[in-house]
Amino acid sequence: MERNEYKAEIEKKLAKLIDAFCPILYEDDEIFLKNMEGRNLAGDDVRRYQHWEWTQGVGLYGLWKLFAKTGEKKYLEVLVKYFDQQLEIGFPALNVNTITPFLTMAYVGEYLHEEKYLAPCRESARRIMESFPRTEEGGFQHMTSDTLNDQELWDDTLFMSVLFLANMGRIEGNQAYIDEAQYQFLLHARYLADRAVVPRLDLPRAAQLRRGPLGPGELLDHHRHPGISADGPLRRPREADAGPAPPKPG
Repeated sequence: MERNEYKAEIEKKLAKLIDAFCPILYEDDEIFLKNMEGRNLAGDDVRRYQHWEWTQGVGLYGLWKLFAKTGEKKYLEVLVKYFDQQLEIGFPALNVNTITPFLTMAYVGEYLHEEKYLAPCRESARRIMESFPRTEEGGFQHMTSDTLNDQELWDDTLFMSVLFLANMGRIEGNQAYIDEAQYQFLLHARYLADRAVVPRLDLPRAAQLRRGPLGPGELLDHHRHPGISADGPLRRPREADAGPAPPKPG
């Protein structure tokens, strides 16, 4: 198969995927909603979670990447419609999963220079830094809408919440957000990475100074690998990735 044929086949499959995903943005997860009736940790309006969770957030980011790559306005229109609807409903309490859609909202707000999208993102980033539940070493505890997961680190958190924080650090020029995002990646990798692949990790000096060590076996996460040594030379966090560069507004 020639390169152009591969490209055409990929685009065909992506189109099918998008056609299938867009209705899912507004599809009720009956099992999740039923569970939330009795296990909503924040006790707020369950309707706010109805279409604003990690399940939507992951796909939204894919739509944004497609728009950034192709410049096709139809993808941007899907995103704008979705975010405008949620603005009318209101946002659920913040946790690892409900942060996920904000990643794409931040990109859209930045691209359109639209404060109505950027303002909730700024507030969410601030609250992550100030009040997100943390493990003893300062990792973002994987608390979800209905499960506390006390002292647990999950690799999901990196996509669901930490990418958003890094992106807001870039948008706002806030180095503290970028440093925190890098610390979270390093700390999660320290406990979740394969030792054969990542034999030693170096934590940023500021983060190491403000967080004491976690003893062996104190993390409960079922995904984790035993701790990786972090006693090597300390490095300053690198600047967060700037993300996709979408076409300029027409």
